[in-house]
Amino acid sequence: MSGSSSSPPNMSLDRSFLSSLVERPAGVPMQMSFYPFVHDELEENAKKRASLLGYTEGFYAGKWKMHQYRRGTGGIFEVDSRCDVAYTTAQCVMRSENIGLKRLIRANVKGVAGMFYYLTMEGQDGNFYEAKAFVNLQGNTRVDLFRRAVHYPYIDPEILRNYDAPSS
Repeated sequence: MSGSSSSPPNMSLDRSFLSSLVERPAGVPMQMSFYPFVHDELEENAKKRASLLGYTEGFYAGKWKMHQYRRGTGGIFEVDSRCDVAYTTAQCVMRSENIGLKRLIRANVKGVAGMFYYLTMEGQDGNFYEAKAFVNLQGNTRVDLFRRAVHYPYIDPEILRNYDAPSS
């Protein structure tokens, strides 16, 4: 190993070179050209969907399809109610409350260091229930909320009109 060190090459980028790589309308700064749709319909739909999830506490994600809104990182997303993990979590929740599970109606999920499940279920007693349960990475379940359903079968029509996906 020799005692001499060479200096690294100059890695700075020429802004005019970068500008030539990106086509943009005259007068639009270069950094803006990378985000041309910040206030478009998809962004507005994402805000409506987030409001709907807020009003329903995560229990109703609406009729939104993935192509209708801009997905950010994180968030609450609908999963198929036939999903084994969601169904098993619903069974675990209902068993902890000494109520049999008749059916899982809706399941939404939020990924964290594990998964939060927002479950809407029908019990063997004929009542509807909502539960928020956390399943950690080891598969252990913790019930954070269990109650009679507030957002099923009725959701305020005004909330749906303002925040749910437009009818196709």
